[in-house]
Amino acid sequence: MIEHQRNVAIIFTFLYTGIRLSELQNLKTYEVNFNECSIFIHKGKGAKDRYVPIHPKLFSILNSYLRTRNQKLAASKYFFTSYRTEKRLTKKNIYTIFKKLSIACDIHITPHMLRHTMAKLSLEANLNAYKLKEILGHSNIATTQIYMSVSTENIRKSFNVLELL
Repeated sequence: MIEHQRNVAIIFTFLYTGIRLSELQNLKTYEVNFNECSIFIHKGKGAKDRYVPIHPKLFSILNSYLRTRNQKLAASKYFFTSYRTEKRLTKKNIYTIFKKLSIACDIHITPHMLRHTMAKLSLEANLNAYKLKEILGHSNIATTQIYMSVSTENIRKSFNVLELL
């Protein structure tokens, strides 16, 4: 139960926050602020700190996981831990979770692919690229603009709602 709940929380965290694998791995429990609906990323890539909002759909998943984990395991400074101990997950642990997911879905999925998916879907939902730059922790907007290629379907939908006259 706790393993499944943790794995779901990990997958949804990557998908709804776009954080990097090392950022998830090093995430401390106190850095997840349910009152402010934000996650503090301490010394992410480039040694930059940033805040990432917690999406409403992610909020209940994280909250439920943390409550279950705290009932079953000793307190840990790390948010995502082994389901047996309070130790943080290794990169190998996280890649094992994604390997099992890939096999179950018959689609190759990685944490970084979910980061890309979050970025692309955010832009297609009209999130401002400069706001996304801050969420993803990019130093330069050009890095964020890589995700700006849009699907033909998204172009059609956007065009169909235009009031030209």
